Amino acid sequence: MRSDRVHPDAVESRTVAQLPHQHSIVHPDDYTVRPEDRTQIHAGTAFFLRGSVLALIARLCRFCRGLECFFYYLASSQDPYVADEILIPQQVVSYGSCVVDGQAVLRAGRQARACGKQVIAAGHSHGFGGVYSSGTDRDQMKELAREAVGYIQETSATVRGTVHRVSSSGARNNGKQTGHVFRADFDGQEGSVQIATERADLAPEDLVVLREHRQRRTISFFTTSNADGDHYFPAYEVHSCIECGRKQERFIEAENVCVHIVGPVEITADEEQALLDMAEHRIQATISYRSTGQCTVSDRDRRLSGDASGTGSSRSLVPTTEPAPFAIYRRNAWVASIPAAVLEEAAAKSSRLAIALGWRSKHENSK
Repeated sequence: MRSDRVHPDAVESRTVAQLPHQHSIVHPDDYTVRPEDRTQIHAGTAFFLRGSVLALIARLCRFCRGLECFFYYLASSQDPYVADEILIPQQVVSYGSCVVDGQAVLRAGRQARACGKQVIAAGHSHGFGGVYSSGTDRDQMKELAREAVGYIQETSATVRGTVHRVSSSGARNNGKQTGHVFRADFDGQEGSVQIATERADLAPEDLVVLREHRQRRTISFFTTSNADGDHYFPAYEVHSCIECGRKQERFIEAENVCVHIVGPVEITADEEQALLDMAEHRIQATISYRSTGQCTVSDRDRRLSGDASGTGSSRSLVPTTEPAPFAIYRRNAWVASIPAAVLEEAAAKSSRLAIALGWRSKHENSK
């Protein structure tokens, strides 16, 4: 797919958006995402981004040349369906890897929220290599889903279960018999129920149980681009049961994802310079291939970093210490943990949670 639309001020007018593995559709600059588009996004079969974002990624890949680099896709928090900007976190890169530590991940989330944005996906470059998803890339997609980066949809339905007797001796609580133990099968998933002793003679209709079944689907995108201008947009789906914790995961090949490009694939000279300033400031190469020298942080970079001298919000959520993953224990046994990035995102939306975690005072919240 090629974009032949040229803006007189565009420095990227020669850029071609090459998606060799999948279908793409170009929309006019004023296109608005429709309900059917959102359905496809939540199904992992569509990804929307502005053409300027593709041009920024292509320029970033040429800047890094043979080195890999990592970046986030940002979209408006009010309507997070079209990526309209990229954010480069602090990272260390080489010809075969790019490393972003946990603190940089947390900072990226804060920076996005400070300017009214939301991280909706992530991407990286393959230098001069081909575009595809390696095993490491697929693991990264799983991690993005775990950190709730992407599109999350919850559904609820009433499921019918059939009860079978497990024990006729009865269940005991503190040495006292409280009822017989039965097993309930809900569409192949088991759940334990207890039925009182006086209900020992059960009618057939008593052996049917209805339960509210809540499920969550998370769609994550981790894209690949290279210095030759190729792009690859696969998706990853995690379908989980909120009650029982069971989940199913699958990788969605790029061939099954349609890329929707809104507006021309071009950027202005100012946008290019802002990108290069941010890249110089945040990408540290383990192999010296260029003279970086001192670089000046652009106004756009100050805004994204929440610098007091920029336009970032001074009231953005910034803990005094880097939070560790929140561990969940049940009966003194570890059950699961919530990634710190997820905890911060939740605290940013809930003042009560932020206060409970000690990240925001009641006095500050009342301002």
